[in-house]
Amino acid sequence: MIQPEFETIAQLRQENYRLQTELAQLRQENERLQRENTRSATEVAVSPSERRDRLLEVTATVASLLLTEKTSLRQSTQPYK
Repeated sequence: MIQPEFETIAQLRQENYRLQTELAQLRQENERLQRENTRSATEVAVSPSERRDRLLEVTATVASLLLTEKTSLRQSTQPYK
């Protein structure tokens, strides 16, 4: 005859305690990871002034590239002298 995995109430209580302990440990680990994620997200966040500076830098770069392209097109469309 096949014996059930848990034959007595004492064994069931022991397994329940083990699972409750494991669950508590997993919850603590989950909370720790959530705090770590929050801290990482905060560190990655960019201040408004830094965002503005980055936008100005990108805008200046794009304007410079457009000016270079416009100058290049003018030179290529001028007739040879």
